[in-house]
Formats: sequence, structure tokens, C-alpha cells
Amino acid sequence: MVNLYNIDDAWNQLFIKYNITEKVKIEGSYIITAEQIRELGDPILMTTFNHATGLPLLFKQNKLSILPNSSTDYVIGNFSAYQNITYNDEIETTLVPIPRNLESIDPTNIYSDDSVLSCAFVTGMIEDFIEMKVIPTIFGRITSEEFNYTIKTSNGPEIPLFVKDIDMDIQGGFESEEDFLIINAKNSRLDDFLISQMYFPYRYWTSKINKNVRTIFITFSNDIFNFFEYEFINLNNYNSIRLVKQKNYRINTGSITKEDINDLMMIVNFVPEPEIPFPQANSFSKIIDLLSILRERDLNAEDITRYYAFNPRQSDYYTNAAIYLGLIEKYPTYSGKMYRLSKKGNLIMSQAPREKYLLLAESILEHRPFFEVYKAFKKNPSLSNEHISSILKSCNLYNINSPSTYLRRASTVLNWLEWIDSLPNIYS
Repeated sequence: MVNLYNIDDAWNQLFIKYNITEKVKIEGSYIITAEQIRELGDPILMTTFNHATGLPLLFKQNKLSILPNSSTDYVIGNFSAYQNITYNDEIETTLVPIPRNLESIDPTNIYSDDSVLSCAFVTGMIEDFIEMKVIPTIFGRITSEEFNYTIKTSNGPEIPLFVKDIDMDIQGGFESEEDFLIINAKNSRLDDFLISQMYFPYRYWTSKINKNVRTIFITFSNDIFNFFEYEFINLNNYNSIRLVKQKNYRINTGSITKEDINDLMMIVNFVPEPEIPFPQANSFSKIIDLLSILRERDLNAEDITRYYAFNPRQSDYYTNAAIYLGLIEKYPTYSGKMYRLSKKGNLIMSQAPREKYLLLAESILEHRPFFEVYKAFKKNPSLSNEHISSILKSCNLYNINSPSTYLRRASTVLNWLEWIDSLPNIYS
């Protein structure tokens, strides 16, 4: 059966066999059946790309996307199928308490999509966001009826498509006196999402009920709940999606001060530089998302790449960066290498948010290259990459000899240190 790393090869063969690229150019789209896809792999695995990053290489090169068409086939075209997510970190974060009478909601263990949604409901975030009382009503899989819609293409005009008898997962359906809410929640910070995840259920429910149907997307990353409400201006237009409202929430579990960060500088104990590649993963927040994923279960590289909006190279960068910090480890299995939290990683990720982030900051600063750059950064937040590079050279990094490589690694160091410096603002 096809796996992630030969999905590209499988689609290459399908594109050649059925001349898909040329047919899309001529006809505007191409219908491929599940039976055709099954010649080379599982149709669900081969067609489920919830984020643009996960699309096969041929799709990216030709600006193509794939959407379900019916229970037995899919449509390929130059579709604008994804919605970019823009995070506004300047929005003030609203603090909410965990209800005192609940023991099953643990703010140190919100590591699955469903737990994100449950926590958002029981803490009152959802009701605060929509400013109404809600009742959870619908969860699980439903089957669409037939409807037509138009979708924008990257090379110009909109084209008509249709949907019939496709399965749709409703992660959360909530009802108020006036509205029905369709809510999707993800336990990581994402760059985009597949619009059909919202649009298809939206079309289904607008035909079934009289109440106003609202679509809400929640991402949970670094213990911040980011809420986004979208609306569709034109019922029949897939791309008429528009952001209506955005708000951030955090469970009140303590704050981080500048003094806390200064104290770390005084108590940190240096560790020997590991003989592994120096980190080249610019977003420390994504490293935390990876740790959160591994808190729930061990993963292989395919899992990390497929389900969490990395590409294969990013997966290597971020897993190696976490290994550098001693937070995860890899181990062999009969089917390949797997990744899991180390003892240190488990200990840190089991802490309440305040302690967790201070320990993560300490895990960075106990590496002398980061510590030395941070000392300089505190004096001059506008450090150039050249200045950072010169500090890194003095620390004799493992297996780095090229000046250009030092310069490239400088951006990672600066991004991580800016993350540390932001903690008192984010978790105030």
C-alpha cells in the first residue's frame, strides 16, 4: 500500500497514465475515480490534503488541488481550494478559568483536536466568542446531498462543480437560540486550511435548518486558543469565505514576568553541545506543537509530515531541533524510525503552562551558543545576522565550517531568542 513518501510517485504514474495535466488545461478539470486511484494506493490517503503544504509535488508544480466530487470520484483542477490563516498576535488574550467542579479537564494535557474543542466549550470560550449560550448537538460523520457550487481557479475564471453523497466529518455542532455553529478545532498553529472542511457542512446545514449557520475555526498552539469566525458571502461560491471575527483565549494558570527570564540567566547550567546538526527550525512555536503531538502518541516521520502541515524537510528540521534540545528521541522499529518524547520532554510537557515555558526557555539557554547570543541580544535587540554569526563561530558548533552556514543558522537562533523575550508579553 502507498505511504507518504511514494504518494508523489503514485500520482506521477496516474498523471502520466491518464494525461491529467493536459486534460486540466483543455477542459478546466479532470474527474478521477476512486477505482483509478486504488490501482496505486488507498484513495483516502491519496486525496486527503487538509493543508496546501501536504499536496503532492506535481500538484504544487502545476497549481492543482483535489476535492471530493461524489462517493466514488474526485475532481482535480487549478482550484483556489485553501484559505490562509492570518494570526493577529497583537490582539489581547482573554484569560478564562477552568470550572472548579470539573476534574476531567486538565490544562496540562490538551493535546488532541477533540480535547481542544471540549476545553473551549467547558471554559465558556465558545459562548464568550459568539456572545450567546450554546448547546452541543451534532458530532460525527454525515453524508451530503447533491449541490452545485462555483470555485475560483488560479488561472482566471470560476468554474462550476458539484458534490453528491460525500462523507463529511462534523467535529462540533453547537446550537443557540438564533444560530447553529459548525466548529473545527486543531491542536497546532496552521498556515491554512481546506475550505471544503467548512463549506461543505455549511451548505448541508443551510439546507436543513432555518437558523443562521456560522462557521468557526479554532487553533490551539502554545496554550493559546485562537478563534476565527468565517462567513460565506455567496452561498453558491466556495471562495466567498471572509473572516468576520478573531479572538484569542488562554486558561489562567499563572503568568511569566521579565524577572522570571532574568532569573533563568542566573541559574542556567550549560550542557555539552550535542554532536548532531545545529538547529535550523525557525519557529520555536512549531517545536512546541510537535512536542504537544508527541505527548499524545509516538509518531513516525510520515505522521508528522502528513498530519501537522510540515513538508518532509521541515519534519527533519523540527525533529532534529527537538533532539538537539534533548526533548525528543528517535528509536528504530521494524517499519522504520519513530519519534517519542524523552524523559526530559515528558517532564516539561506535563507541567502547567507557566512552568512549561520557563523550562523550555531554560532548555534553550543551557546551550552556550544561545546563551551568549541572548546576552548580546538583551543589550541590542537589533542584532544583525553577521554579529550573531560571529558569536556562534566562537562556540565551535558541531560540523559547521562554512561562513554562509553560520549566517543561515543565525536566523534560527534569533527567532528562538525572540520567542523567549516574548513570553512575558504573551503569558502576562
